[in-house]
Amino acid sequence: MKRIFILFTLLIITQNIFSQENLFHKKVLSDLNNRYSYFLAINISSTKYSGPVVIENGDLFLFLSTTKGINSIEYPILMNNLLTTNKFLNVGNIDLQKWNFLKVQNSPTVMLNAKKGRDFFLKTYFDGSCIKDGISRLDKNLIIFILFKWNISTVTDCESGYLMYSKY
Repeated sequence: MKRIFILFTLLIITQNIFSQENLFHKKVLSDLNNRYSYFLAINISSTKYSGPVVIENGDLFLFLSTTKGINSIEYPILMNNLLTTNKFLNVGNIDLQKWNFLKVQNSPTVMLNAKKGRDFFLKTYFDGSCIKDGISRLDKNLIIFILFKWNISTVTDCESGYLMYSKY
């Protein structure tokens, strides 16, 4: 009986984790605004680069609709599958900058701060929900990537141009 209870509890916890992840993915994938939409953290494979990138959701949708004919109904299904399986998106031989794919590179300082926990990390790089001044573009890319993996969405504020985060 005790084993059944433990198994049932693990099943509920696992289902809750996946449910929260799916809600997060649904949130960030629902915004197809091409100007300032949520950032996504994905793995890509191209002829020039293979690895993690961050890209605004609207930019990725524009890329996939232009180059692969993906429509707004197919897009969230394709991307949710890609995000939940951590598979690589093959983008072929493209100019990554032209399509706004931002490479994620390691930064020992940012990674060390991430290991200290979410609250410490957010206080280190953000003033409230707005990113602090003086953070390099490469560090911002890694910060966006880490926050995405923690199910914290990020977006560029349309008025200030600053990176903002939202836990919900």
